[in-house]
Amino acid sequence: MAIEVIGHRGARGLLPELSLAGFAKALELGVDGIELDVGITKDLKVVAYHDFALNPDITRFRNGKWLKGVGPKICELSLQELQNYDIGRIHPKSNYAKIFRQQKPLDGCPIPTLEEIAELAARHGRTVKYCIEPKRHPVYPHLTVDINVFAETLVAEIDRLKITEKSIVHTFDWNLLDRIKELQPTLAQWHLTSELEQFNTVADRNNGSWTAGLMLSDFGNSVPKMIQSIGGSVWSSNFEALTVERIEEANRLGLKVCCWTVNNDSEFEFLMAAGVAGITTDYPNRLIQHISEFSSHWFEISLGAVTERSEANSKSIQNLITAYFR
Repeated sequence: MAIEVIGHRGARGLLPELSLAGFAKALELGVDGIELDVGITKDLKVVAYHDFALNPDITRFRNGKWLKGVGPKICELSLQELQNYDIGRIHPKSNYAKIFRQQKPLDGCPIPTLEEIAELAARHGRTVKYCIEPKRHPVYPHLTVDINVFAETLVAEIDRLKITEKSIVHTFDWNLLDRIKELQPTLAQWHLTSELEQFNTVADRNNGSWTAGLMLSDFGNSVPKMIQSIGGSVWSSNFEALTVERIEEANRLGLKVCCWTVNNDSEFEFLMAAGVAGITTDYPNRLIQHISEFSSHWFEISLGAVTERSEANSKSIQNLITAYFR
């Protein structure tokens, strides 16, 4: 089975995240999809930015001065006001800079719109998937525009840009997924989950806030069964939560499994052999090279060897997550 390579925030390990330069690099490398987080501005423009508010670790004023702390929320700023900021460098004193030492800094990188990203991909001339993650927190809805405004604005923009058939909407907030499905049933959706210790969107302790009221315990603590019950087709999980057994269960239920955010060879190998459909990575160059050089060998190994490896991977380290959630 072919593995889809998805460039996380463009190619975050190589160039500034969610920048046009980063997306251009991912396209140049030959990714199957580009993953982009989006928010809605005060004047209802769809822009690519991960956090609810401007992050001082990656955001400067256009004159080069760093923000002294967390900046305004995306929903509080107009698109014109957002153009006063630059996302081309990581603050050298931040923990984030220690994680992405190989990222090449670029000055003059504004926060791009979804329209600009679509225009970039169109100029590139190759069909690519837009894996769009609208950022909304169901427990703190004031951090973004209203959920209905978010859904309506995003769907309308995707339709206007004529990229509906190329787009996938995936988000931890399944309430938002439901709203989007009501508005545009043909827009593909992935159900995104996190089971990290510090950010678990499916645990019953959340009272179904992220999962649109669904309780994991009602499904025998099976995430695949929960997603299947609401007509989902793709489970997008943090890779640390995946084992061979869970992937096989999902496949038996008719679900494809994708995973985020995978950056090293040993995890590439395990996940490819275990049968995931797509891998999101900060280093699409590494994954593309790895698939080219090693996929044939790993797809030929025995299930017994894969299962043995899964026992170690089910307890995978939760690294590269201290700066902020992927």
